[in-house]
Amino acid sequence: MSDSLVTEAHTALVIAGFEAGKTDDEIIREIYETGAAFKNLRPIFNEVIASEGLRLSTKERKALTNKTLDGWSPESGENVVAQTVELAKILKITEPKALVAIRAWAKEAKVDLPKTERQARVLKVGFGGHIRSLLDFIMENREATREEIVAHCEAIDVPVKYAPFAMNIREFAGEFNPTADTDPAADTEAPVKTAKGKKAA
Repeated sequence: MSDSLVTEAHTALVIAGFEAGKTDDEIIREIYETGAAFKNLRPIFNEVIASEGLRLSTKERKALTNKTLDGWSPESGENVVAQTVELAKILKITEPKALVAIRAWAKEAKVDLPKTERQARVLKVGFGGHIRSLLDFIMENREATREEIVAHCEAIDVPVKYAPFAMNIREFAGEFNPTADTDPAADTEAPVKTAKGKKAA
């Protein structure tokens, strides 16, 4: 299309991101770094995905899932885990999403799935999800305005309600740990004079 916003660089960047297993947010952030406008980030990303066939539609994913699992009889939890890993590769999606697809197939095909052993959850300190994505953006763009952060939310499909929360975290961090004088000279201690006016050694 003559009015397409996609360049060869965008196409190469998105394809490389998919091959490297990067998240959508990471790839979109790289598109932004090429100079693309906020409002065009998601359209560019989606256009490349569609034109290059990088992601299946919901209908195509279901059809391929049914074809892959046709005749499969899960014998154990380990068997389910192994099939989840394989389906994720075939559909080019994450393993959690592949497991959801398997469960949906099993329900429709009336196949009983053996229970899989749950791994212990490891609690991590810090933020994740939408807030993590916004804070990563803010760390890279410390002077970003509220409008720019909202635009970034819209570009990566993050609800704009998270923008004020991310900004509050930035403001709190600034108040809690105010930036010191950045002048290198300010970090150099002035000579201390003795009572006689001589400089201390």
